[in-house]
Formats: sequence, structure tokens, C-alpha cells
Amino acid sequence: MKKIFLCTHLLILSIFVSCTTDDVYTVETITQTKEFQEQNTNVFSKGLGHYDTLGSFHNLVLETYVSENYSYTTLEDIFLQVKNTTEDLGNTTYLSGLVPLEDLTYMVNNPESSLDTFIENSDLTDVAKASFSTFATSLSLIESSDDDTFYNTITAYEQSVKADVNLSSEDNESILTATTLLKYSSTFRKKRRKDKDWEVSVGNKVNIAAKFQGAVAYDDTTAVIMSVTMEIYLNINQ
Repeated sequence: MKKIFLCTHLLILSIFVSCTTDDVYTVETITQTKEFQEQNTNVFSKGLGHYDTLGSFHNLVLETYVSENYSYTTLEDIFLQVKNTTEDLGNTTYLSGLVPLEDLTYMVNNPESSLDTFIENSDLTDVAKASFSTFATSLSLIESSDDDTFYNTITAYEQSVKADVNLSSEDNESILTATTLLKYSSTFRKKRRKDKDWEVSVGNKVNIAAKFQGAVAYDDTTAVIMSVTMEIYLNINQ
């Protein structure tokens, strides 16, 4: 599916979310949202810094949602509020209706198989499908590792994707979008790691599936919404 962008500015945002000993996430950049609204109608920009911009917007949406202390627990309620949050932040490219919610629901209902299903049914080339499938398996196996190992594994894979001449430009963009969301969502990963059962559970597959499907099947705004929705849902319900 063709991705849609309404680009006005490029803004690389530094988002800092801290966690207390009780796992309560707090916002340290309390003026960030207002500044974002004043300076940008859409954060996405192609070219230099695009993926960092995308990742920063992802964390801005996540941080803004958490700061409001919403009590939503259902997937649908979380999804709709995250969607509203992206709109409040000035992003108006969301055009996907409720179809992404159906995909997220499928992931939750089919945690063991949904990632493989979405990879197989995607528009990626066979080479790209095999590449991301292998990467996802590797990432699942190191979920309990330290942050540096987790981050370095993703960045090393990104470098291999960029260097792989067998991947199309569409493959490259979709995969790098998914890996960007995985890197920038590591804030919530710290909490998940504390639960030993969670480290080996199928929840990590669902989290990867949300990033992948958003990146491959939808525009970047929808990819962010799907990623943030699943991060919040899994932390509440696991």
C-alpha cells in the first residue's frame, strides 16, 4: 500500500520518559507537546533523518498518552485514544479507519501465529519475508538481554538491510520503519523484562507483529498508532 505524507517541517525530537521503582512512567518534557503543536502540522519528512523523526514522534505519542493517566484497558478504547492523541498533536494523515484495529485484535487472538501470517501475506518480496522472519526470531530469543544487546541487534540488522542489493526500495522502507518502531519503543521493554514469564511468552511476537503490520500495510501515522496501542495494551494486560 502506498504511504502518504504531508510534510512541512523536519523536527528531531528528544523524548525522555523515566520510570520510578514502582514502574510508574512520568513525563520530563512537559512542554514538548505544546511546542510540537506550535511548530508542526505533521512531523513526518522523507529524506535525511526520516526514521529518527518517525521514532521520535512515536515516543511523543506514547509519552503524551501516558502523561494523561488514562484508565482504558480494552484494545479498542486504547486504540481510539491513541488515534485521538496523534490528531491532537497535529498529525492529520490518518486515513485507515478501523481496519488496523481488526489487525491488532487478530494479533491478540492469535499470538503464536499472527506474525508469521502477516509476513506471509505481506507485499514484501520473498527475500524480504525470509529476512524479516529470521530477524524477528532472533529478536524474540534475546528479549531478556540487556538494552545494549537488544539495540545493537536491531541496528546491525538495519545495516544489513541497507546493504542488501536483493531487497527492493519498498522492502527497505517497510523493514526499516518496523525496526525503527522497535528501537524507539524500548521504554516499555524495560518493564516487560522484569517478568521472567513475559520474556519467553508469545507477547513479544505480538509486539513485533504490530510494528511489522503497521509498517508494511499502512501509512506511517497508522504504524505509530498500532505500535503505541499494542505497547500500552500489553503492559496493562500482561
